[in-house]
Amino acid sequence: MLITGGDKGIGLLMAKAFLKLGSTVVIWDLTESTLQQTVDKLKPLGNIHGYCVDVADAQAVYEMAEKVKREVGTVNILINNAGVINGQHLLELDDSRISKTFMVNTISHFYTTKAFLPDMRDRNDGHIVTIASLAGIIGQPKMTDYCASKSAAIGFHEALHLVC
Repeated sequence: MLITGGDKGIGLLMAKAFLKLGSTVVIWDLTESTLQQTVDKLKPLGNIHGYCVDVADAQAVYEMAEKVKREVGTVNILINNAGVINGQHLLELDDSRISKTFMVNTISHFYTTKAFLPDMRDRNDGHIVTIASLAGIIGQPKMTDYCASKSAAIGFHEALHLVC
């Protein structure tokens, strides 16, 4: 199984839970130093691997996906969990932060799913999980970019579910 954004928050909690169930867990995150600390901390729980990758970079995702397949094996559960939140009013948001929010919270799901779904379909075995938020359904103050990106992630997953 692979969890994006796996070295803190919900991703970390899921990694711990799946390790305790005996799963081989791969976590992807952006910050190498904290990623390695997390892997070292979780090693006593089971078979865990950490890879530093920017999920907003399509080429990096595809290359790292191939590396994971070679080094760890096939991924049968993909949890699209990586996310960013700015917590600012729309007019305070820098345009680059808005784009980054969408790249990480939504567009990265396209990349990771394209990287792992073909193998799942070939084996007729696998699950794709999208971590979104109630904020993707009900708007929240100071979260226009986050709410919109999570709403798009929900739409992506609903559409994906219809064809898989």
